[in-house]
Amino acid sequence: MKRLAVACALAIGSVAHAQPVTDADAYRAALATAFGEAWSPRDAVAGGDTGRDLGPFRVQLHVVISADGHVVDVTVRRSSGYAFFDDAAVVAVTLARPLVPPPQLLGSDHTLAINWWLGAPGWETPHYAGDALAATPVSPRGEAGAAFEVDSRTRALAGASTVARDGASYTRTALTATAQWTIHHLGILELAVPYTTVRYREPSSATTADLSGLGDISLHAHGWYRWPRFRVDGYAGFQLPTGATATPPILGRALPAIVELGSGRLRIDYGLCGAFVSRVVVGLCESYADNLGGTDNFAEPAVSDTRLYAALPVLCRHAQLFAAALYEHRDSAAFSIDSQAGTVTTTVGRVDELFGELGAWAVIYRGLAVRATVELPVYENVGGAQLADTIRALGSLSYDFDR
Repeated sequence: MKRLAVACALAIGSVAHAQPVTDADAYRAALATAFGEAWSPRDAVAGGDTGRDLGPFRVQLHVVISADGHVVDVTVRRSSGYAFFDDAAVVAVTLARPLVPPPQLLGSDHTLAINWWLGAPGWETPHYAGDALAATPVSPRGEAGAAFEVDSRTRALAGASTVARDGASYTRTALTATAQWTIHHLGILELAVPYTTVRYREPSSATTADLSGLGDISLHAHGWYRWPRFRVDGYAGFQLPTGATATPPILGRALPAIVELGSGRLRIDYGLCGAFVSRVVVGLCESYADNLGGTDNFAEPAVSDTRLYAALPVLCRHAQLFAAALYEHRDSAAFSIDSQAGTVTTTVGRVDELFGELGAWAVIYRGLAVRATVELPVYENVGGAQLADTIRALGSLSYDFDR
């Protein structure tokens, strides 16, 4: 019994010659050519496409070949998990013509039985839990994941010019648990629960802060629409005011910064992405987050992001490399307090930043995937004097229950 694993889709080549071959290796090569001629993985995937991410898939077939090179029986030995994909593979092998007469490897019934893999890569950009900007997560059964994010600010700027920072620093980390589930005919519902830590230091004013606790929980709904070479993904949702707020929320005199775990009010956020899907996926995404209502004298600033990215699937689309340019704008924020000397207002000016992004995504085993992203500032311009981003990084681990 011969076995051949095909990691990606079988290569399509010329029709196999009808002359017999004399060894097993040559026969396997001849079968790969014949089956590859009949097998169209893209058509097989499209046959069951319901608007979700499909692939990578593999199905193992048990194939019985007669002495004259005809396929006399095909059964599924290991299913891909999708009946439409298994059926397409069985039909392709059954209709493969012509096959080479097998070498002298026949059994007592004058047939040759082999196990054969057929596969298809995923045709969409790989997704991961919690990715609400570059690719919305689409998994028919559900996905769970955890992400660790770091935002470090150690550069002091006034406008676009560097100023002395006197050891001031701001570091925000978040460990976020994410779960998402498909709701039939509606899309995907995603829940993200962060545990956040904020550490702030401004030696010149002897100001320090160390905060840890639950951040703002977010709830998003995702939807998508696909054409053969173009796709549109979108999401909308809320950030719930579950994170603790601080009084005052802005610390520091020379380099003021917002230092609190939550926004203290309901925030709405939404985003839209369009992408051209080919060998290299090129896309443009826009997202926005802002507060809904509120009467106090402080509000987290509105944030808008624009991202232009290019993604290259590799390793049979079990992995992806990507690069992007991200432009981010944050509005200014102010906090006022009454004192005996009068009203004192502390302001954090607006921020405009252009980042370069590099990242990678890969499937480790079945539905288990990892992702890493690094963002480095290329250009920054701030209002007033404040700390600006030095580096932002993300690492995530997720499991797709449908793979």
